[in-house]
Amino acid sequence: MALDVRSICVALALSLLSIGVTMLISTRSLPPNLRRGAGNWSVACLVQTVGWTLLAARGYVADPVSILGGNVAIALSLSFHYRAIKSIRGENWRLTETYWPVAVIAVTFFVFTLVTPNFWLRVLVISAVGAVYLSICAYLLFGISSDRTVSSFRLTGAGFGLLAVTLGARAVTAFMNSLAPSTQSLLVADHLQQLFFLLIFLAVYLVSFAFVLMTAEALTWDLARLATLDPLTEIFNRRTLEDLGAREAARSRRDRSPLSVLMFDIDHFKSVNDAYGHPVGDAAIKHIVEVVREATRDEDVLARYGGEEFIVLMPATDVHAANHAAERVREKVATSPLSSGNGKVSLSVSVGVATAAGAATSFKALVEASDEALYAAKRAGRNCVVVAGASPAAPEVRRAAGM
Repeated sequence: MALDVRSICVALALSLLSIGVTMLISTRSLPPNLRRGAGNWSVACLVQTVGWTLLAARGYVADPVSILGGNVAIALSLSFHYRAIKSIRGENWRLTETYWPVAVIAVTFFVFTLVTPNFWLRVLVISAVGAVYLSICAYLLFGISSDRTVSSFRLTGAGFGLLAVTLGARAVTAFMNSLAPSTQSLLVADHLQQLFFLLIFLAVYLVSFAFVLMTAEALTWDLARLATLDPLTEIFNRRTLEDLGAREAARSRRDRSPLSVLMFDIDHFKSVNDAYGHPVGDAAIKHIVEVVREATRDEDVLARYGGEEFIVLMPATDVHAANHAAERVREKVATSPLSSGNGKVSLSVSVGVATAAGAATSFKALVEASDEALYAAKRAGRNCVVVAGASPAAPEVRRAAGM
């Protein structure tokens, strides 16, 4: 039984309409970074609905409206798909890279519809341009960063790749047919037309379904990120630190290896906020994080414990190595002032160190010991390191030079 091309166009339009409306409604519940991508995708579906509707209306409306309007609408929908993918990637776009397919197709279809009517040249242009643009979209999706789950991104990319291959094959066919005069029409149901529109129908469904999965996957990744990271500094938050700390403490007891904790606090942080304002205070916190990262090892875990308090979890590190690391952190911060609009802001930290040498010590006990050592450092005049040792009540104090 032959497939009716007009019926496939109508089915495409209805499917895209339902998908577009559903996604447009659901975007309200998404976070801003995903809302923009999903919003562009829903607009792409709605614009493409107009395009397929106009193509299906061929013979019922004027040809310039059906042919030119329908194909330009479909080209415009590709631009919104591109914008959606760039948004999901967290990237901006330029107007030139977004709307060039629309300009090329609008000019070409004007010429080969109104000036020199030629069906196969129209098909050649829209197929070639679509194949190139869809290939770019597929490339962007396959290039999504590997720090998040990417199965649905690749599935969406595969859908765009299928569309690109289909349009590429159609462009080749159109080029071969354009060499001879023809009165072919879009709605003539030959086998190639039927196969092309069937593949388009299936690929559109695949891409739309995969994009819904992609949005859900990205939302899950973002929620997991919010649950584990501090939003200002993008280092681990207290909850994540406690989970990691409990695991490291268990491993330390099992392997009888040392485990150290550095707890440090920004000295006189309230004075920084009062003197320079909270934006500079936030910048100071982020600056401290970057400085401490440079002064610690890759395997060390840096986390924000609360306010201006931070913890460095140091696996397989004895008290002497932890003491040296704490002094390195203190010195690095003291010699790395923050550059702000009001000049350089000098910063310093007080550090408390606690170590479990493979004994039956919990992470909570280590944190409490390092906290006591930190307050001892503050009582000792700040900008210094206190090691809690075997008896946190009698800590060893390492003062900064000159104090």
